[in-house]
Amino acid sequence: MGLTADTTTKKNPFDLCAYSELVYETMTLILDRFEDSGKMQNRYGCAGVNASQLGPDGPKSVFQQLSTSFNNFSAKSTSIDRARSTLIKKTHWVIRDHKKFETLIYDAKGYIDSLQDITKNLESHSIHDQKDVMTMGVRRINDTRALGWLSEVCIVDYPELSDAATSKAETITQASISNENQDERIIHGFVSENDNDSDGVSLNYVIASLEDMTVTQLKHELSTFRLQEKLRAKEAMQREEKNQSESEQLADDDDDEPGDESSLGGYKISENRPTKRGEQLQSRGGYFQGLCRPSIS
Repeated sequence: MGLTADTTTKKNPFDLCAYSELVYETMTLILDRFEDSGKMQNRYGCAGVNASQLGPDGPKSVFQQLSTSFNNFSAKSTSIDRARSTLIKKTHWVIRDHKKFETLIYDAKGYIDSLQDITKNLESHSIHDQKDVMTMGVRRINDTRALGWLSEVCIVDYPELSDAATSKAETITQASISNENQDERIIHGFVSENDNDSDGVSLNYVIASLEDMTVTQLKHELSTFRLQEKLRAKEAMQREEKNQSESEQLADDDDDEPGDESSLGGYKISENRPTKRGEQLQSRGGYFQGLCRPSIS
């Protein structure tokens, strides 16, 4: 499920150890003790142990590998060696090699115990890093069904992983719904552009029509539709800006006309500042009043 990540560029937990040089020297000494492993195997019948023989799950750490290997380490003679064994060989084993073999095991065990004491504080760092790696692995899963199962399984023992799986599943679901709505809008817009009776066209019919098109035709139709959508959006924006500009101009004109005004003949006449048309009307009114005034003889 992608819960593990490449750790080639990641910092090794041993880099956090304050005694990394001492750890390196100790492990080097352990390897030096087993340089003549081929000689021990030929002489005493000590056989190597494969990782598959350590248990059904295999080794879980370097320390467990070494510990299990020494637990299974034994010195025994094969039937061929037993048949060829002589009193001299047995005496050589009792006097010399037996003591060396015990010293070898004692030294190796001491080195391993020292390594465990030095690096025991690295376990907490390793567990923390492992949680981070698993959380990042969960966030890379794109299968909502797998995320749902993972969330249910880890809800008790690993709540952080469960929360990460739930959050990623919700994000994928929301994105999927958004994409479906967008695809539906594109299809309906495509139908309205290419069919006069688009209200009666079903979605299955549209999909079948699209499947009958070649790749070139489909690209051309979609490119044309997108270009028309951009042009319509641009025209709508221009109309909106024009309407807004006209509204602001009308508001400015209303603010620029002071005083009480009245309308006469389609012209605005202000009591404080009469217009030229208003002066002409007033003069003509006085002339007509003079004509209609009765003469006094």
